[in-house]
Amino acid sequence: MDSHSKSEPITEVKGDTSSRDTSSSHAHPVTDKGHEARHQDLDQAYWYVQESSNAVEATPTELRRLRRKIDWWIVPIMFLCYTMQFIDKVSLNYAAVMGLNQELKLKGNEFTNAATWFFIAFLIAEVPNAIVLQRVPVAKWLGLNVILWGIATACTAAAKDYVTLLTARIFLGIFEAAIAPCLILISSQWYTKSEAAPRFSIWYAGLGVGQIIGGIVSYAFQQVKNPTFSGWKIMFIVLGLVTVIIGFITLFFLPDTPMEARFLSEPEKVMLLKHVSVNQTGIRNKNYKLSQALEILMDPALYLLVLVTILVSSTGIKACMLRRI
Repeated sequence: MDSHSKSEPITEVKGDTSSRDTSSSHAHPVTDKGHEARHQDLDQAYWYVQESSNAVEATPTELRRLRRKIDWWIVPIMFLCYTMQFIDKVSLNYAAVMGLNQELKLKGNEFTNAATWFFIAFLIAEVPNAIVLQRVPVAKWLGLNVILWGIATACTAAAKDYVTLLTARIFLGIFEAAIAPCLILISSQWYTKSEAAPRFSIWYAGLGVGQIIGGIVSYAFQQVKNPTFSGWKIMFIVLGLVTVIIGFITLFFLPDTPMEARFLSEPEKVMLLKHVSVNQTGIRNKNYKLSQALEILMDPALYLLVLVTILVSSTGIKACMLRRI
């Protein structure tokens, strides 16, 4: 569910400040009437643009330059997060090749259960994530969850049996559940719908890059021959540490909203907000609207997507069963 509220296009807000009460100081740009209006359900970006004196219309050249600037700051961080979430997720498969099953004395379907419960936890955690993202800064929430799933990945090295392995995988699933909603939300804040699609493909390409890097990582740690500390344990610790570092980079360098971007000037922030206002999705609004949740549930596209997912999954399961026969 889109956690933004619908808002009027910011481009309709005039930048002329002459109509405001000139007796107000710069520290208090909104009058009492304006403060009262703030209680209305309007997006924070609306107020930011209205209170700004930098209401200059952007030229196509300026917008291209601004997009490049944002691309080089925002997209690489999202790409790194998505790449590591894939590598950390499938690292259990790499560990199995290195002897995890034998060392933990896993029996029957215990390995399969540990892998499956990651996705169950991931699915369950998606719902509270959507609610939390309505209330908290999105970049901070993403950075925190990246750090926490990095810790969960590293802690997998401490697994002694099936129960401890299962616990680590469940926590990993809970924390990784934030990745897709956060990245989609962040993309919608910085780009129009037509601009966001190519950026989606860039950070989503982290899946392919993760497969390439994951294979190299698996091969490298298979060469570790240490009778007291197995290669798969070292792998989990190294991957966890790398993820934690990326989490801190996200926490400190990825802005929560364009209004808080330190790498943009004030005119650039206003220029961007007016540009993306055509999305009519807003930037930040903490009010949760049940009507919008119900609107999503009434959308036929949602159920078509669910049907396609089920059919694709069923095809994969049937193919696996036929191979076994």
